[in-house]
Amino acid sequence: MSSRRSSSSRKSVRRNKENGHKHLMQDYFNPSLNFDDKAFTRQYQMPPAIFNPVMNDVVYYDDYFKQEKDAMGCDSFSPHQKLTSAFGMLSYGCSADSLDETYRMGESTVLNAKMWGTHNIRILLVRRWAQHVLILKVEKKGE
Repeated sequence: MSSRRSSSSRKSVRRNKENGHKHLMQDYFNPSLNFDDKAFTRQYQMPPAIFNPVMNDVVYYDDYFKQEKDAMGCDSFSPHQKLTSAFGMLSYGCSADSLDETYRMGESTVLNAKMWGTHNIRILLVRRWAQHVLILKVEKKGE
C-alpha cells in the first residue's frame, strides 16, 4: 500500500480571500471604517498608529508579506490579512485553525504569517533599538 495520498483525499477550500481583505479594510483601515481605533486596539492589543508603521516596515523588509499575483493571476493574501491574523493569534493565544473564518486563511498560512511576522518584527525592533542606542551614544559624546 502506498504512503502517498491520492489527490482526491485532500479537499480544497475556497476561502474567498478577496472578500476577507475587503471586510478587514472596511472594518479597521478605510476612512469610513466600521470600528474605531479603540476597537482595533482591543482586537490586536496595539493602536493602529503602531500597527501601520510595523506593517509597512515588515512588508518593506520581507517579500513574503507583499501582495502578489499567484499562478492563476489572483491576488495573494494582503499584508493586512497576514499580519492581523498573526497578531490576533499572538494576542489571544488561539489556534491557527480557529482564525479560518475571521481572516479567510488556512491554518498553514496563518502559522507562516505568525512565524515570519514575529521573526521579522523582532529583527526590525532590534535594529531600531540599536540605532536609537547608537544615536544616544553619539549625542552623549558630542556634549
